[in-house]
Formats: sequence, structure tokens, C-alpha cells
Amino acid sequence: MVNYAVWKRYPELNPIDLWEADKVPEYRREYGQDVPFLTPFLLPGSDNPVILIFPGGGYEAKAAHESDNIAKRMNELGFSAFVLDYRVKPYPFPVPQLDAWRAIRLVRRRAREFGIHADKIIVLGFSAGGHLAASVGIVNDDGDATSPDAVERVSSRPNAMVLCYGALNLATHVSPRSAGGTPLGIGITPGYEWVLSPVERVNAHTIPAFLWQTSDDELVAPGNSLEMYAALQKHRVPVEMHLYRHGHHGMHLALEDESVGTWSVLCAQFLHQLGF
Repeated sequence: MVNYAVWKRYPELNPIDLWEADKVPEYRREYGQDVPFLTPFLLPGSDNPVILIFPGGGYEAKAAHESDNIAKRMNELGFSAFVLDYRVKPYPFPVPQLDAWRAIRLVRRRAREFGIHADKIIVLGFSAGGHLAASVGIVNDDGDATSPDAVERVSSRPNAMVLCYGALNLATHVSPRSAGGTPLGIGITPGYEWVLSPVERVNAHTIPAFLWQTSDDELVAPGNSLEMYAALQKHRVPVEMHLYRHGHHGMHLALEDESVGTWSVLCAQFLHQLGF
């Protein structure tokens, strides 16, 4: 149970584990990473839309500047939020996806407890986190009705996705920094090679999306967002994209830039227009 009195002042002291410690799939203690968890940033009320935030970090770390500050900004814009601490290298795919899918299921399962609407769940990710958000936003399931775990019986399908300078087609747009290894520096379990290009899995049933990036992005080519936008448009999926003229990679809220800094308000407007 969430201790709201503690959370209101010290959210980092009130993490929510995705699984019980001895039931985490693919968990390797020797990797020295925490059991994956969510940090809640909840608004008062009983029917709030909620945003699950996936920080970037190239699947080698989780960027601190793309986590709690984003959640607090989303609170200001009318959304409850959670920050996901997901597993990264040396864990291979699909382990980060397992964590993200589980986070969606858990939040939906416990929606009433968290004061959120079970069908107003948005995934928002930056860079590698944008790739993760796209991968679970495009590929998901209705849950396993036969599972003894009540959370696993719930759908892992989010209701919208926000992709911030996301690496969305790694088979085509690979940064020179990742040369000599798999894109983004993380291994891929055989059978999951599709994660290199989630854009290629877009279809008419894909969830609505908001995208933004800068033309100057030196790490993730703007073609990633452009291709995703084109794919969503082709299948008549509601989508809005903003490609800003100038700005470096990893700008997160971009509060120092009067142009790029508009993205969070534009994103909120897009989501509100869709009924979130």
C-alpha cells in the first residue's frame, strides 16, 4: 500500500517493486542492479490519467535528468506519474520490456488504489527510453488469463505513447557511438530482433503518439521520429510531431530554450484533446 504521507515529501522513499524479490523473471543478482521498481508521483483524486516515465541512458544507465523532474512537470500539467527503474546492460532484450510491460500491468491492476483511470495509461520515454516506450506501445498483449499472478492477467497495452528523441529504427539510424556492438550497446535474445525497428511493427491498431525531436540531434537521427510519424500517418493513427530547428540530444524539459521548452505543454494539449 502506498504511504501517501511519506510520498508527498519523499517519493524516493516509497518505491513500488514490480515483483516480489524472489519472483523477478531473468533476475541476476551478480549484475548488481535493483529489483525493478516504480516511484510514484500521484495527484489527489480517483480518476486521473497517468504517465509512466522511462528515462534514457542508452540501456547502460537511467538518466537522472529524465526522471523525477519529468514526473513533477507532468503533475503540473494534470497527470499522475510513475518513474520506472528498469533493468539495463548486461541484461539483454527482452528484459527491459518485461519490466515495462509489468509496470503497465501493475498500474492498471492497482488503478483504484493509485487514484488513476485504468484506461488512461501513457508511456513516455527519452532516447533509449523512447525506444522502450515505442516497443511496448506497439507490441503488447491482453494478459494471461491462466496465470496465478493477478497482475499477469491484466493487459500490458498502454493507451498512448510519448516518444522524446527516441531511437525508433535502429536498423536504419544507428549512432556512430554504437559502432562495434549491438545498437544502444545491449544484447538481444534470439527471436527478439524486431526490437531494432519497432517502427516497422506499426499498424492500424497502434496507440496514439506524440513525438518531438530536434533537427540538430547529434546522437539520434531525426529520421527516427520522421519514420515513426510517417508510419503512424499511413495507418491513420492519431499522431502529432514537433521537429524543432535547433537543440542538442538529451534536452529533457528544455526549460532553458523558449522554443523546445514548449514540448511538454503541447504534449499535454494533445493528450487532453484525446480525452486523457
